[in-house]
Amino acid sequence: MRSEKNILHGVDNNMLVPHFIPPSLARFIIILNVVLYPAVVTHPILTLPSIDDAPKKADLMFRKVMKLDASGPTSSGASNLGCKLNRDLCGQIMNYISPSACGRFTTKKENAAQMHHSPAVHSASYERTPNGELREPALFVAEGYWNALGEKVQAAVHQSSGRDFTVIDSSYYNLAAQRALRDATKTCYDYQMEACKSIDDTSDHRNVVVHIAPGYGKSGLWNFTLLARSICGSKRQKSIVICPYNAVLAQQKI
Repeated sequence: MRSEKNILHGVDNNMLVPHFIPPSLARFIIILNVVLYPAVVTHPILTLPSIDDAPKKADLMFRKVMKLDASGPTSSGASNLGCKLNRDLCGQIMNYISPSACGRFTTKKENAAQMHHSPAVHSASYERTPNGELREPALFVAEGYWNALGEKVQAAVHQSSGRDFTVIDSSYYNLAAQRALRDATKTCYDYQMEACKSIDDTSDHRNVVVHIAPGYGKSGLWNFTLLARSICGSKRQKSIVICPYNAVLAQQKI
């Protein structure tokens, strides 16, 4: 979605911002659009509410859900209702649950060099802001916000199946790479594929040493194997990852 604020003379510099709704609310929206709204449209008396009233209705609903005062104008005559105040409250909640002092690790080129990453390799391998801060996918940010407000964490779809496979089809490692890297064109490198198959084979007790340069996919060896097991509905292996730098370990979030 893109905000229409501060658009002057056709000049629109606003960026598209991802918006997500929690799973519990998504179910109600599906019912509204698939069941209720079509019935209202064909009803001889009932009508759908006007979009012009949406901001006010959304404001009242927000204040009801958040148990805020929705009595109307204050003693000074100014209304205490308004979507802007609601957005400000959401911003304060985000500040509380994610203060800058406890935020995710910020990695600039100087820090990257200390971890044997050249600035070019680091920028190519890890998604960052122009200031060097690691950028989390918008969905991760939304999930953290929902959980802070009491959204129940849903178990993974395949977690309860727990089928115990000694090995899984190697195509799942490519699917895992595509899911982790958020790119449908990605596949495992040859050495990643061979290492994943060996590490993930519960009957193979050999050690695996992968000696490659920084930024070439060593982290995928444990990320892809765990994710591949989850995708195919298999019982996932337990892994202990020992990393020399907290900063590197903080980046390994799928």
